[in-house]
Amino acid sequence: MADGPAQGERREEGRRGGERGEGERGFGRGRGRGRGRGRGRGAKDGDKEWQPVTKLGRLVKARKINTIEEIYLHSLPIKEAGIV
Repeated sequence: MADGPAQGERREEGRRGGERGEGERGFGRGRGRGRGRGRGRGAKDGDKEWQPVTKLGRLVKARKINTIEEIYLHSLPIKEAGIV
């Protein structure tokens, strides 16, 4: 009877489940695609021109929306500091 673990002992090899973070499968999101590493740190050579990210930002840069009242009129969320 020396083949298996004694009563109260845990077998280390080939166990299923076990502690969190070990094994190939399990629950959780893991290290999938996620949100990435951001949009970089910006330009180093002094090029400080604002690059819009949202649709509202592109409309403001193209001068389709001129006042903040137009933004409030259509209840558009302001998500970029360059818009204001």
